[in-house]
Amino acid sequence: PAITLSRTTSSITTFENNSSIISFPVITTLIPLQIKSSPGSLVSINYYNDSNSVNYILLYNALIANVTVGTTTPVAVLSLKKADAADKNLHSILFSTAISFAVSSSFDGSSLPSGSGVYVTALYDN
Repeated sequence: PAITLSRTTSSITTFENNSSIISFPVITTLIPLQIKSSPGSLVSINYYNDSNSVNYILLYNALIANVTVGTTTPVAVLSLKKADAADKNLHSILFSTAISFAVSSSFDGSSLPSGSGVYVTALYDN
């Protein structure tokens, strides 16, 4: 059977947001990566930490050209358990400039990701 997505309007309005998904290959460097180069909401991050150590995802409200990992202060830091895959629901955190991130083995972003790297997929609203 066909699936029908619809928008309804009443005293309570519900609708489907137009969301986008972006995936990144294995991340093994401290180079910042761009999820969205304009304002938007980050809905969730799915990751696989291919390491026997903890890694961190550092989130920035900035274009990657304005991020120096280990110096620029992130708006949030997500802890990734060792050898773990998970989906972190972020409840549509609003980024007023852009959505970028980096992966590090240290909370402050001063060390390369540990192990074989981290795979990241992000869901964001336009």
